[in-house]
Amino acid sequence: MDFIATSKHRGLIFFRTSTPDHFENGEWHNGGNCTKTTPAKEGEIELKDLNKILRAVELAEFEKASVKAAENGAVSSICTGQKCESSE
Repeated sequence: MDFIATSKHRGLIFFRTSTPDHFENGEWHNGGNCTKTTPAKEGEIELKDLNKILRAVELAEFEKASVKAAENGAVSSICTGQKCESSE
């Protein structure tokens, strides 16, 4: 992320976080399926411990990179699976 944030490119940076487990009747690779047609609402999916750790790391790294990106004139956005937020 540092490379992207400190790039001379003045574009819009989208960062998408990992997706929490949300399959029914098994995992994605062994018969589980996702019948959702809209994004999950806040609190609708309970995050497993690993997903909580990943999310905390992703958000912390995004915040650090956003500061660097803003110093270089770039705008950054984060998409967490529930909504997208811009640093603009």
